[in-house]
Amino acid sequence: MRARIVITFIVLVVVMALVAIGCGASDATTTTPTAAFSEGTGTTLAGAEGLDGKALFEANCARCHGRDLDGGVGPTLRTYTPMDIGGIETQTLNGGGQMPPFRDVLSEAEIAAIANYIVGVRD
Repeated sequence: MRARIVITFIVLVVVMALVAIGCGASDATTTTPTAAFSEGTGTTLAGAEGLDGKALFEANCARCHGRDLDGGVGPTLRTYTPMDIGGIETQTLNGGGQMPPFRDVLSEAEIAAIANYIVGVRD
């Protein structure tokens, strides 16, 4: 009986680790960031021109936050605060909690496009 509990616990830990690793994975081809910024700028509309924020979100974020921003492994982005553009940029850049940082995965412009997409869907 005790062995069964230990095995169940180990399986749960492994599954949780795999889920956490999968949230940081990206199927999208991204560009190398040209300039790092440490805080959200709140001025992302100009930086995001010509990029498909929805496609970037689906490739990099939907696995954890859901295609409709309703959450899953990660929290819902429809009501999560702070969710202004600058807050989204900062969280995406630096990660936090269970979310990995995307500073070395996405460019500043790609993060801006994602932030604008999220805010636009929520409005």
